Amino acid sequence: MDFARAINYLFTVNPEEYTVYLLEKQWLRRVTVLKPDGNTTERYSCGDLSPYEMAASLKGGAFVSHLSAAFLHGPVDTDNELLYITAEAAQRPKEAFTISQAAIDTAFRKEQRTSKALYEWEGGKALLQSIAAGVFMMLPGVVCLFR
Repeated sequence: MDFARAINYLFTVNPEEYTVYLLEKQWLRRVTVLKPDGNTTERYSCGDLSPYEMAASLKGGAFVSHLSAAFLHGPVDTDNELLYITAEAAQRPKEAFTISQAAIDTAFRKEQRTSKALYEWEGGKALLQSIAAGVFMMLPGVVCLFR
């Protein structure tokens, strides 16, 4: 595909052709991301993405959290190679349940849960954590850096 064709036939050229053209001209950069399930997905950018931008792009509405957020905001001066991001989980149907002290004791005896949602790409990796739906806006100090 040539540039003149791309401009003159803007709506008739296949989007994949545009992507190939932009990649060939090095006006667009492709980053392959290894997802937790072993599959890959791709991200495209004009120029380099910071690891934080890349991590926040992995899931809509995700935000930088934990040690990664502390580093960005200044309370800690050590950056970690693993970025932490958080996003709301899907809304679950509400089930009626009662809580007992025995159930609480059992829950605290178990090993703490850790996310297995590790995403990796050349130059970075991020761990995606989930929080209950509807909690995001209630968290104090949540600042949206990327949309």
